[in-house]
Amino acid sequence: MLRSGGELIAYYLSDDRRPAERPWSRKHADTQRDLGTRHLEPVIGHLACQDIRVADMQAAVNTAPTAKEGKRVRAMISALVSAGISGGYLTSDRLKGVHWQARGRPVARQGPPLRPVRGRRPQIARRDRSREGTDRRLMHIRLI
Repeated sequence: MLRSGGELIAYYLSDDRRPAERPWSRKHADTQRDLGTRHLEPVIGHLACQDIRVADMQAAVNTAPTAKEGKRVRAMISALVSAGISGGYLTSDRLKGVHWQARGRPVARQGPPLRPVRGRRPQIARRDRSREGTDRRLMHIRLI
């Protein structure tokens, strides 16, 4: 527990940690190394593992400029915490509970906006009656 956050990141990125029959692809390894260098190392690299708090992990995720990259950093933190627990670097998985926050930055909309068509209001989440008897609920948009 007296090891540094930099050592934790190095352990996570180490090829020796993963099984030989399931190595990371070169592209994935490069992406993880890049995310660790740009987002995690500046925030937790100098801290002792026992001093890393959820607020530190949140600060690392928030350094991402976009929501998409924030999602990648969050996924890396989740994997890093799991590896840190199994490697004896960390004791709590609560460090995973972080999400990217815009904090005044513009956020791109996901998908096209729903707009009324000729005064009709869209209704969402109607149950598809054609598949009665199955346990599936299909989501679709119907105009009234």
